[in-house]
Amino acid sequence: MQFHNTSVSFRKLLNERYAYISWKSNLDTVIAERYSDQRGQPLVHMSRETFSPENYGWGFRPSAPYVHKFDSLMQQLVEAGLITKWEHDTRERRASLGRDRRPASRGPDPTRFVAISVYHLQGAFMLLSAGFAAGLLALLAEVLVHRARSKAARWRWQRLAARRRAALAWRSAGPRTTSGE
Repeated sequence: MQFHNTSVSFRKLLNERYAYISWKSNLDTVIAERYSDQRGQPLVHMSRETFSPENYGWGFRPSAPYVHKFDSLMQQLVEAGLITKWEHDTRERRASLGRDRRPASRGPDPTRFVAISVYHLQGAFMLLSAGFAAGLLALLAEVLVHRARSKAARWRWQRLAARRRAALAWRSAGPRTTSGE
């Protein structure tokens, strides 16, 4: 196994079949600063899981009176997530500085493949949602028109039936006579 410095290792990583193992916090910062595109997307893949925990260490003389207080304070910082937040802030700041120092490219590299994500498909999902909404409105309009027409037809039939009943009642009553003759 050979050891190379970071720039040689990343050059080999980008151009050959090569794996580079180092501290996650160091790799996060280097990738964000030097090996990501203008949008901040990394040019290399880094595993999410780590196989060795990173610890922080401080050197004190033996039996120093403030060691326990210092250990307690450091534990509180770690548990509160401040160490992780500071690492993240440092990584973001160095990434933006690294992107600012790079020369502006003329556009995206057409030979570089980008994995399609939900972000890329937002327009398609919006168009699909608009189609669903238009279909729902058309169905609702059709149901309302059908109800209105069936109600009007029912009303016409009821009116016609009432006229027929009135005509039958008039015929069955016979001729009307007036009593004044």
